[in-house]
Amino acid sequence: MSEDLASDIQKIRFSLDLGTYEHEVLQQEYETIGLELFSIDAYYQATAEENLQRLLEQHTYALKLQSASLY
Repeated sequence: MSEDLASDIQKIRFSLDLGTYEHEVLQQEYETIGLELFSIDAYYQATAEENLQRLLEQHTYALKLQSASLY
């Protein structure tokens, strides 16, 4: 991913539309739910001062505790 969230989301959406997204479970959910009801949003936007690796570890751990699906 990059610092350009809009572009990143467009790329993901394009892959999903083509049926070529790398995560099969998300691709299947996208196809089941459909374009109109499916949304992609940034979960968290880090600041320049934050340690990205530490943030990833913290948020991954918290989401796994909630049994959230991580794509």
